[in-house]
Amino acid sequence: MELKLSEWFEVVRRIAEKHNLILTVNGDSMYPVLKPGQKIKVIGKSCFNRKIRKGDIIVFRKFNSHFTTHRIIEILYDENKRELGYRTKGDNNGYVDEYVVYLGEILGIVLEDGE
Repeated sequence: MELKLSEWFEVVRRIAEKHNLILTVNGDSMYPVLKPGQKIKVIGKSCFNRKIRKGDIIVFRKFNSHFTTHRIIEILYDENKRELGYRTKGDNNGYVDEYVVYLGEILGIVLEDGE
């Protein structure tokens, strides 16, 4: 059976809902905290027992594209103080990401080195 890329991402997302994943960093946007080729442990959303916080490094997927690993720099709230989404930035990037990341797009939180 051959999976389309979008189907493969959905399989990974479902696995991450209940399990931790070891992923390999592919770019340098989080350098020097995360280096290309480094293994990271990603804690699936339902596996961590706290809210996502400013400063957390998250793995997410936007626009049916690849997974991205960036740091949360701002949490956006509605008028009733409910979380709406997150602004992110790669530590090594000179700009804030132009999009908002929503909870449903988050695969998990990077909590520790995967070695």
